[in-house]
Amino acid sequence: MKLVLGTSNFGAFYGLGAKINRGGFALSQLNIISKISNRNRINYIDTSFNYKNSHKKISQLNIIKKKIITKISVKKIVNKKNFKKILKAKLVYVTNGFNLKLYALLLHDFYLLNKKESIKALKILSELKNEKFFSNTGISIYNPDEIYKVWGLVDFDIIQVPLNVFDTRFEKFKYLKKLKKTVKIIARSCFLQGLLSMNKPLPKNLKIYKSKIMMWKSWCDKRNIDYVKACIHFLKNKKYLDFIIVGFDNTDQLLDIIKKFYSKKSIINFNINITKKDQLLIDPRLWKKK
Repeated sequence: MKLVLGTSNFGAFYGLGAKINRGGFALSQLNIISKISNRNRINYIDTSFNYKNSHKKISQLNIIKKKIITKISVKKIVNKKNFKKILKAKLVYVTNGFNLKLYALLLHDFYLLNKKESIKALKILSELKNEKFFSNTGISIYNPDEIYKVWGLVDFDIIQVPLNVFDTRFEKFKYLKKLKKTVKIIARSCFLQGLLSMNKPLPKNLKIYKSKIMMWKSWCDKRNIDYVKACIHFLKNKKYLDFIIVGFDNTDQLLDIIKKFYSKKSIINFNINITKKDQLLIDPRLWKKK
């Protein structure tokens, strides 16, 4: 299992720990991130065309064996006749413009695509993979049911899923063992944007879940387990996972995350009843809409 640097904060800060009116990481911070990554052999980087300036910032990293997993939203272009040409132009802009070599290209906002669009988009990604624009194709999902749009109909190499102590929906996916045989699995939302790992005031619309969040933190406190370590080791114990994406606001946080990732194994068997009514809690897309 490998750590992946999450870059949603590289161009503009994001999540509960974000600081307002910040322009992301400065070059001096990127240099420190590079040194930390090289020292700890962390080569994988997760980003998206949707993350402001992230490709540019990633190009400034001096990571020795840089392996970039990027995501792209295609809903607005997938039905155009020149879809492949548009997609190729975007890839050329990133690969040539910023001199980046891509390890994988995933479909971002996969939930927006219907079945026909999903299959078409993945087939075009496969063609571009064969043209050596990147080494792996994949999808980034929010709900396990999205997999059924392409399951058994078109091949892909990677799937990125939300997974944390509150959101275990993917673990209940009926065909997880079969999927694992052919696809690499990446977990994101490890800290649920800091909700599980920081002592930050809750957004107003999430205060109805305060008791559940306190249950989690109380469980950790009673066992003298750090929140960050607990979140990481909950995922580290999942043998079917290949990668864990971790986001961070500063270099001290990154160092702390790495230290706790490699620390003595902890069994995190925390269990909480999260129902369909709790969708607002586990889906950050909805936090600003209430």
